[in-house]
Amino acid sequence: YRRFLQQPNGDRCTDGQKKEVEYACDCSRKKVEKAVISLGKSEITKMIEEDGQAEVNCHFCNTKYVIGSARLKELLDEAIPS
Repeated sequence: YRRFLQQPNGDRCTDGQKKEVEYACDCSRKKVEKAVISLGKSEITKMIEEDGQAEVNCHFCNTKYVIGSARLKELLDEAIPS
């Protein structure tokens, strides 16, 4: 009888099997841009008008993402009305 454990990344390991533990953040500019798009057109418009950019900091790895007004305008086309 072997009990299998499912790892968060989809790998499987058996009881007693040793596995190296590592920290890895999977944030990316693409994920940040998807999050900005999800805010909707009015919020993105407000970012463009008030700040001229958007700044997002990852709380896990502390990476800072800055999205300029030109890119925000492109993302605005992908956002739903809010």
